[in-house]
Order: sequence, then C-alpha cells, then structure tokens
Amino acid sequence: MKFHFLRRALSLGFCMALSLTLPVSADVTALDLNPAHGDPSYQAWSVFAPDLAAGEALGEKVVVVFHGFRSAVPNGFYKRIREFFKATHHVVGINYDYLDPPGTAAHLKAFASERLMGREVTVLGTSLGAFWANWFAGYLGARQVVLINPVIDPTLWINKHLGKTQHNPRRDVDFTATASDRSEYAQMGLASNTPMRRLVILSRDDANLDPSIAQGHFAGHAGVQLVIYDHGGHTLNLKKHPARDVIIQFVLDR
Repeated sequence: MKFHFLRRALSLGFCMALSLTLPVSADVTALDLNPAHGDPSYQAWSVFAPDLAAGEALGEKVVVVFHGFRSAVPNGFYKRIREFFKATHHVVGINYDYLDPPGTAAHLKAFASERLMGREVTVLGTSLGAFWANWFAGYLGARQVVLINPVIDPTLWINKHLGKTQHNPRRDVDFTATASDRSEYAQMGLASNTPMRRLVILSRDDANLDPSIAQGHFAGHAGVQLVIYDHGGHTLNLKKHPARDVIIQFVLDR
C-alpha cells in the first residue's frame, strides 16, 4: 500500500497547524531552526519559516527552497540558503511527499495562491527537489529558479528506488517507492525548459545522476545559465563550494 508521510504524521497524533483542517492548506508558521529529528516540522506537507512571527505575512521578496530525495528541511542546504539571503528575503522551506506527486502539486498550488501572489519569488532546489522547484517556478511565474544537480525525468529516479524500503532519518519514517508512484510521476512528464531566468548547476562527479542529461535538456534554452563543476558530488557543500558565490550573485542580480 502506498505510504504518505502526512498520513503517517496524522496517525502519530502530530499537531501540525500547517495542514490539519484543510487538505491543501499551507499556513506558514515560525518554527525552531534546529528541531529534533522526527519532529513534526519535518513532516510532509509543511512549510518551514523560522523567521516569521506568528500570523506574520511573507514579505515582498521570498526564496522558496526544496530539499532532495530522502531529506527534509531544515537541512544543511536550507540553512546555507537562509544564511545567504535572510537579510533581503523571507526564506521558506517546503517539506513535500516524494511519493505523492498529485498531492504535492495540489499543496503547492494552494501555497502559491494563498501566500505568494504579488511577491517576487526565487525558487531553489536540489536533486528531486530541483524537479519540483522547476515545476513550481513555472506554475507560479517566479522571477527565477536555481536547480542544483536536477532530476530531469523523475520516473528514472523512482526506478532506481523501486521496491526498496528506505528510512528518512529527518522525518524518522520508512517509505517504499512503488510502480504507482512511477506512474504518477510519468503523468507529470520531464522537467520543463520553457523560457525563464534559470541557473542550472551540475557536477561532473555526481555519482547519483548523469550530469549530461540535464546539460542536454537545458543547454541553449532562453534564459539558462549553465555552470558545470568538475567536483562537488550530488549534494554540493555550499559552505565552501564555489557554487555559493554563483548562486548569491544570480539571485541578487538586478
């Protein structure tokens, strides 16, 4: 049977003010920047916004961050991005369900409608989160998007994990990818390359994805800045990797 993190969270009795009353509600709540692993703030669906006071609206400039597969925010990627931009933007993290594409899309549409209309939004994502960042940026009409080692065809990514029960240490839950999950991602198609101001960062030594796939997918398209590094691996350490300065300049560039 398909396992969804939100259902698991509800069954454990978590008090998530973010999404209990309405299936696609996306209320933004200020949260602890360093919650314990398995804490409700890690669960899908949730919007992580530690710099907002209770009831405070998002500001004019917002950065939306998507984590990768088998992760959740706040992780190292989110914390680095927040450090870079918290002086100029509200930086929020999206905790989505990797294995529920329709539900994730519905939540994201509701979040866009309820919280992001009329704002200048930058979206960032890594790995499978980069696929969702790219999708969300296109749906929202975001100002720009940053994709780090992005998944282009999520069905191929799911194939690598099909039938394998895995543990998410941040959410403290187990999950198993199924053929149904693959079919739902297949209906979403490949990552969009429609014209948009887009920074795509790739690592030649990425052990999890072939960087040539994303390179071929985005190269030559309008608005794309493609940067390829020899080293960095699948998960870039933005505390010291040179991509740090490229991302900062791209996001703040007028």
